[in-house]
Amino acid sequence: MRHKSFSILAVVLLGMACFFSLSLRAQVGSTYPLRLQWNGVVEEKNDYGTMSYIALESAEYVGEMPVFCQSFPIYDNHVKAKVGLNKVVTAPLSQEEMHLAESFTVASDFEVIATPLRSRDESLLSVRIVPFRQSGGCYEKLVSASLSVTLTPDFETQKASPTYANRSAMVSGNWYKIGLPETGVYKLTYSDLSDLGIDVANVDPRQIRMYHNGGGVLPEMNAEARYDDLVEIPIYVEGEADGKFDNGDYILFYGRGPVCWKYDAAKAAYVHQQNPYDDYAYAFVVTGLGAGKRITESESPSSGAVEAVSQFLDRQVHEMDEFNLFRVGRTYYGDKMELNSTKSFNFSFPNVVTSKPCKVKTALAARNLTPATFDVMLDNVKKATYSVSAAVSDYVHGYNVGGWVSANPTSETTRVSLKYNASGVSSVGYVDYILVNAWRNLAFVGGQMQFRNPEAFINNKVYAYKLSNASQQVKVWNVTDPVAPSVMKGQLSGGVFSFNVNGDVGNEFVAFNGQSFCEAKMFGKVDNQNLHGIRDVDFVILTYDGFMEQAERLKNLHNSLDPDLNIYITTPEKVYNEFSCGAKDVSAIRDFCRMLYLDSTPGRNIKYLLLLGDCTYDYKNRTGIVDFVPAFETVESLYMLETFVTDDFFGFMDENEGSINSSLADIGIGRFPVQTAEQASQMVDKIERYVVKDQNTMQSWRNTITFFTDDESGFVNSAEEMAAMLPSVGGEGVVVDKIYLDAYQQISAPGGEICPEVNAAINSRMEKGTLVLNYTGHGGEVQLAEEKILQRKDVDSWRNAPMYPLMITGTCEFSRFDDHLRTSLGEYAFLNQYGGMIAMFTTSRVTHGNHNQAFNKGVYSNLFRINGGEHYRLGDVYRMAKTSGYDVEKRYVFFGDPALRLVYPKWKVETLSINGRYPGYNLDSIQINDTTWKTYPVYLDTIRALQPVEIMGVVKDFNGNVATNFNGVVNVIVYDKEAELSTYGTTTSVINFNLRNSVIFNGKTDVKNGMFTMDFTVPRDISYRFGQGLINYYATDYDIDANGNCDSFIIGGFYDEAFEDENPPEVRLFIDDTLFVSGGLTGQNPMLLAYVEDESGINTTGAGIGHDIMATLTGPTRNSYCLNSYFVSQIDEPGKGVITYKMQDLPDGDYTLTLKVWDIYNNSGTATIDFTVVNNTGMQIEGLFNAPNPVRDETHFVFDHNQGGNNMKVDIYIYDIMGRWVTTLSQVVSGSSTRIDPIRWDGRSAHGDVLRNGVYVYRVVATNDQGETATMVSKLVLSK
Repeated sequence: MRHKSFSILAVVLLGMACFFSLSLRAQVGSTYPLRLQWNGVVEEKNDYGTMSYIALESAEYVGEMPVFCQSFPIYDNHVKAKVGLNKVVTAPLSQEEMHLAESFTVASDFEVIATPLRSRDESLLSVRIVPFRQSGGCYEKLVSASLSVTLTPDFETQKASPTYANRSAMVSGNWYKIGLPETGVYKLTYSDLSDLGIDVANVDPRQIRMYHNGGGVLPEMNAEARYDDLVEIPIYVEGEADGKFDNGDYILFYGRGPVCWKYDAAKAAYVHQQNPYDDYAYAFVVTGLGAGKRITESESPSSGAVEAVSQFLDRQVHEMDEFNLFRVGRTYYGDKMELNSTKSFNFSFPNVVTSKPCKVKTALAARNLTPATFDVMLDNVKKATYSVSAAVSDYVHGYNVGGWVSANPTSETTRVSLKYNASGVSSVGYVDYILVNAWRNLAFVGGQMQFRNPEAFINNKVYAYKLSNASQQVKVWNVTDPVAPSVMKGQLSGGVFSFNVNGDVGNEFVAFNGQSFCEAKMFGKVDNQNLHGIRDVDFVILTYDGFMEQAERLKNLHNSLDPDLNIYITTPEKVYNEFSCGAKDVSAIRDFCRMLYLDSTPGRNIKYLLLLGDCTYDYKNRTGIVDFVPAFETVESLYMLETFVTDDFFGFMDENEGSINSSLADIGIGRFPVQTAEQASQMVDKIERYVVKDQNTMQSWRNTITFFTDDESGFVNSAEEMAAMLPSVGGEGVVVDKIYLDAYQQISAPGGEICPEVNAAINSRMEKGTLVLNYTGHGGEVQLAEEKILQRKDVDSWRNAPMYPLMITGTCEFSRFDDHLRTSLGEYAFLNQYGGMIAMFTTSRVTHGNHNQAFNKGVYSNLFRINGGEHYRLGDVYRMAKTSGYDVEKRYVFFGDPALRLVYPKWKVETLSINGRYPGYNLDSIQINDTTWKTYPVYLDTIRALQPVEIMGVVKDFNGNVATNFNGVVNVIVYDKEAELSTYGTTTSVINFNLRNSVIFNGKTDVKNGMFTMDFTVPRDISYRFGQGLINYYATDYDIDANGNCDSFIIGGFYDEAFEDENPPEVRLFIDDTLFVSGGLTGQNPMLLAYVEDESGINTTGAGIGHDIMATLTGPTRNSYCLNSYFVSQIDEPGKGVITYKMQDLPDGDYTLTLKVWDIYNNSGTATIDFTVVNNTGMQIEGLFNAPNPVRDETHFVFDHNQGGNNMKVDIYIYDIMGRWVTTLSQVVSGSSTRIDPIRWDGRSAHGDVLRNGVYVYRVVATNDQGETATMVSKLVLSK
């Protein structure tokens, strides 16, 4: 099927139909300066090939034409907007731009369109300018202008808010659901009711009711009328008078099926609307609610008839929804046609009127690499030829063609023939639908017949319908209102049944003689429900029935974190029951949310919606249950630049909204694209671990934001712009990591250029942790960048729990989530149960770089903002990042929990002094010439190589006060100067950029009453040039955390009074745990475990050549690992610490591992250990953690395993930071589920002694009944 498509201008103008408040006052005119930044012609690559377009910043693209967009805050969206351009400055198009612009439709002046919009509490004026015009036969582009805006209230188009029932009809009674595959009169017998599950013998037929809302689909636009709740319809019940439903008794009712019709006055023909969501409309048979409505006679007109009606306009459609050619969008096609083939379709119209034309509409599609045509013939006479362009673009999977033709019929059978004329074996054509309208004489045929005459439309005129060939048994019902049919009174004379009716173009009737009826499908009993009784809900979780348990877990988790968050869980089926009469319909979900938004207590209207379940373009689940919780798909299915899938639709709450071209969501909407209950459980597990406040989660990774890009300069510039804006939008405590593909050496491979160093850098950053991972560049469903810098094997290798980042992607289709036949790489990144992402602001369709940058700016402008003492929830951030309302914003989707907050610290850490002096600078000036002076900062302190440093600092709360009740630990990371780096300019120009990539100190110290002091010595290996250093802080008491940066000091030079140290670090090296003996056995993912100690401190700078902490592996696999960032120092003892690093996927064999560690004086210590890898694919454990962590009174150990149905012996060996054994916990556990029951530890030694506060290492060894073992190592903190 295919709905009518609008032109872009028509759609935008439609979005301007706003409804306005009476209380507004006029706003005087305002002017805004506009400057358009043109960037020439840009080429972008993705899975579909290369796309060229004219690059304009702040533009959205209609196909390939840029449309400049900007939004302005306004005082209310209920206004009329008058806009214009003044002081216009233009420029001619370049020859390259002109080549692309020739395909644009360009007016003689710049088109300016202003649409008032609203996103929850913020009103915006979305202004769009087509920035081209024709002048003197030449194209010009807009460079700058002054935009004049005048807003005035609109008193004429104000509409009242809809009213909602506060109690659904389904709240009581016995409800039974039936499916209606077509439109007509249905008959329900004793047997039918019994099949539904009704105890018919004990039912009083006078108390049988039926509910039906008229079939078809709900309107997408909010302003269009629809039924709020279920509507009771009048029915006829044969034999009900005796109060018993006997075997011969039956029910008759009128039901409208899934296909609806509308009269097109311009075409003088009926057009149909196929239901893309469901093959049935539905009705409910209800008992137990008292007497039901019964069908009654229509009232006759008060005056006599003045015109007889003896003909009617019949309509038929052929539509076979068999193929979705691109696996996107709602439109399905059928009747596949090979090249140069012909298909014919017969439409029967008894008693056809041959003097009036039969009108036929064909909707066709084809994909061919060379031009092709369709010939359309009526009764073997060619009536039209439609040309199909060659689909040479990878973005175009074919073209739609077709139109109306007509001819007077020559017989009662109209034959429509189609011939597809094409060359090339890959050419193929399809039929979307064939629609036929034909006039018939009004003579009864068959068992029932529907009829209408749109020419009998004058309201104050009475028409006499003359139905011939009628018998005494023929009844006629007026079904103009499908939920209020009535019996037409008339007279039967000479086989003609006559009745009078007032004229109306919508008049519809059905005649039947009792010989044949439509057949309903019996679905059975439906439980009572009352969604209409729900109000004041903050957060709705909409989920598939099979995922309900995990939805409840998530609800309980949120309630434990925020008891005031009112959460309601329901299923799509329940929403459909009340809001679309049981039929699947995405608008029903939106209407349910809209009720909660408009009809709740002010301030308690719905804020968040989680769609817990995957979706697909296949709404009707043709291949099984794959559409668990549907998304909104556009009609377009062939052109990738104009097809969208979005969940934003469910948040369009305002009266003038509903079109994705001019609507903003008012609620934050996220999705878990899960297909199994196990996946749903794993996603809730991830959120549980993310929000836990313990030593594993509350670490300095929360201060890191990572940008990684493709190898074009535009992508690098975008990332640099994003990084530069962070301090000004609340991210002043952030440290930025940059992984720019073009800054790494690429190598040639059989499939093209690759860059394994970038893959390794991304995977390493995931392992070390990052708050946000942001990608900009080319991409697709299976990889990022042509160089494959991120693939499935990378994503599957991530074991970064619980350090899950928010991922933001500015690329094409990375997270296309509506194709059930392929799981996108973005989905894999989110669904990784052992790591991956906690949430994703990501892309589901082809995007442009300009769109990506605008969306990213919107995200970062809100990501760190504080509202009411808390960061905005992710649903708010995602919603507020979209401000234009245009459809391109719907290419960005949100995977994750919209009520979740990013774990970015709220409190601040500030530096009080460095070596006794307050960090900062004085301003000094130097004279450049007689009239010019240059002002520059003179920093007050400098720290040098081998200089002892004392840093004093303070933790401050949200209000800027010293947090005197804060007692915890602070991680102090001191960075050397920024490295000055550059890209190679592999594909475009060279870009210079700076990166802080040298850590000269990383240590922890206690915070007492909000104050702390950290002492360390600067390593010898620093860059000796002078420049700004950086101190990054992360402080936590494992309830609240804080961060901050200090760059108001200079680092460089050498400290002349440094003492000498020639003692090397002490290194003790193990595999998995301290019980390991060199030469022993381990699995394919062994853990390097090293305890190191040096009186001066460990060198982790990476600045000196050959002075990194390096592990060298020899054996069947050879590798080297730089472990500078894996050293964790003991609190207040920066020279003592532990290094843990998990090696991945080692093949069987004998290995030697050598670890070399340097102190800050460049003395080195080395340790070597041998081990043998024996891969064991049987026993596996993952997801090890303990909670709470830090441990105060007690903690519990939990992990996942693959031993369902087997018992396991679990041994937990606990050691202090120096590797000394503390205690062993042993327990036999049942493998009844894939997660063990928690194992408790009281925080004491094996002898019952109270242990010192600090870091402890624990190793879990699990052994199953077959003697197979698996091990994992982790850390905990004692803080009693």
